[in-house]
Amino acid sequence: MTAILDVRGLSKRFGGFVALDGIDLAVAAGERVGLIGPNGSGKSTLVNCICGTLTNETGTVHFDGHVVDGLLTHERTRRGMA
Repeated sequence: MTAILDVRGLSKRFGGFVALDGIDLAVAAGERVGLIGPNGSGKSTLVNCICGTLTNETGTVHFDGHVVDGLLTHERTRRGMA
C-alpha cells in the first residue's frame, strides 16, 4: 500500500535545542495514527512541521506523492492536507 503521507529524516531545532531529529513516518490512505508522548516530546512540533506552520531544517514531507516542503500552510491545505 502506498503512503499518502511520507515523512523522511525530519529535523527541527530551536537555537541549540533539538526538538526533532531524523523523524521517519509513513501513513497509508485510510489509516489512522495516534501520536502520543509526554509534554515537551515534540508532538506539536512534528505536526507543525508537517503542516507547514514551522519550517524543518532537514528532511522531506511528501503528501499524495508530491513534495510539499516549502509550500505554505494554505497551499498544503488546498492539496488536501487537513
